[in-house]
Amino acid sequence: MRGRTALASLPRQKIIKLSHLMTGRRAPGSVVAFENGKPLDWGIFTRHVGGLCRELDGRPRGRWLAAANSSYAFAVSLCALWQTGNTAVLPPNLQKGSLEELTTGIRGMLGDVPGPGGMVVLPPAAFSGDWEWKDLDSGRSALWLYTSGSAGGRKGVPKTLANIEEELAALERTFGPAVGDSAVLATVSHQHIYGLLFRLFWPLCSGRPFISETPLLWDELPSGGPLPPAVCLVSSPAHLNRVCSPGADINPPPGCRAVFSSGAPLAAEAALAIRARWGLPVREVFGSTETGGVGWRVQSGPEASPLWAPLPGVRVSASRGGRLRVSSPFVSPPLSGGWRAMGDRGEVLPDGRFGSAGRVDRVVKVAGKRLSLDEMERRLKGHPWVAAAVLSVLEDGPPGRAFIGALLVLNPAGKENLAAGGRPAAAREFRRFLSGHFDAVTLPRFFRYAASIPLNSQGKISRADISKVFNQPAGRRSLNAE
Repeated sequence: MRGRTALASLPRQKIIKLSHLMTGRRAPGSVVAFENGKPLDWGIFTRHVGGLCRELDGRPRGRWLAAANSSYAFAVSLCALWQTGNTAVLPPNLQKGSLEELTTGIRGMLGDVPGPGGMVVLPPAAFSGDWEWKDLDSGRSALWLYTSGSAGGRKGVPKTLANIEEELAALERTFGPAVGDSAVLATVSHQHIYGLLFRLFWPLCSGRPFISETPLLWDELPSGGPLPPAVCLVSSPAHLNRVCSPGADINPPPGCRAVFSSGAPLAAEAALAIRARWGLPVREVFGSTETGGVGWRVQSGPEASPLWAPLPGVRVSASRGGRLRVSSPFVSPPLSGGWRAMGDRGEVLPDGRFGSAGRVDRVVKVAGKRLSLDEMERRLKGHPWVAAAVLSVLEDGPPGRAFIGALLVLNPAGKENLAAGGRPAAAREFRRFLSGHFDAVTLPRFFRYAASIPLNSQGKISRADISKVFNQPAGRRSLNAE
């Protein structure tokens, strides 16, 4: 980030409730966001929100898609929708197909990307005007997020402003001292719950500015213009794991004070590398769209632990079967019986900390035998040739006949042995290594090799891309060869 200005210490405010954001007292000149290196202050922001409110006021109320590349435009959209009594619907990404899937019952779209065919699309920051601000009903479902359901379809998750306000208070209490007066720079999208909270709502309600752009590559970090002197980085394993890649020379953003990661577990090697090279701990956050944040941990330095500490106000327990459950004010709709089952297995310690042992839905049956994909992946990662591993369940032959495919990233020793002995010999070695822990019928039948594991923008493994690897003609040449 070159071209940083000697801005005075950025103004900080006590956390303002999201339902009182537009009626709260904030200096008109305080910076809300930086877009293309240009500071946008509270006065500009309120004019943009007011103008969009006036545009929406004459239209039917209801559910509106909010979909934008610009986090600033996205913030304008949400505030205007809520001030005019509308509900925001957040697609999981900005792809045309995802937008079209959510058009039922939608009044229109606010955003800076093309909308589904025939739908009204209003550009959020194209209007300017005054509006009579009001406090909002914090108990109302103000937005819907969409995530993948267990059957593969989209699952809608409602959130009230009260859910969000409770979580923002917990974030400030837990992480506020480390962040200080930093601006927020994020490599994750605001369309998902983690980015929505950390890069948008938290800075908005705490008086910290955010950087509107979302760099997808390290060399795309913004530079030039009057950027803030201090930042915190909101990122994911998709970006942070690269810091420990062979030959990587990745520096933190200048003035970086804190680093956050969520979406998937961060490799311990990456956490250690970032502490060693950047001098900063990575604060990982564990949670889901349904539950919001549940716990956090640091895997490096004197406070290092593989266990998660619950966020303030959150309690975690485990069922007899080892499934984690959460009691939290961040969950909507209200919990039945006080607890919400999570999709993760784990163990809870007497002091409230907990460990995660992988997903519940990653226990499958192969040839009538139960197999934990997480456990087999963990064993494969322990092989001296393997840097990373992910398994996929493959259907072959009669319905219900499943096999396991393994996609491996080899380290230098593994690449050398693969080149010297060939794929059949490598496959035999990996099966031999696993045979001491798993039934022979459950061992991987197919092996494929890649430079990296496919991840999406949130740092989660892209199961669809992995399935494509095995569905290619080269993916199943022989049951014994690959």
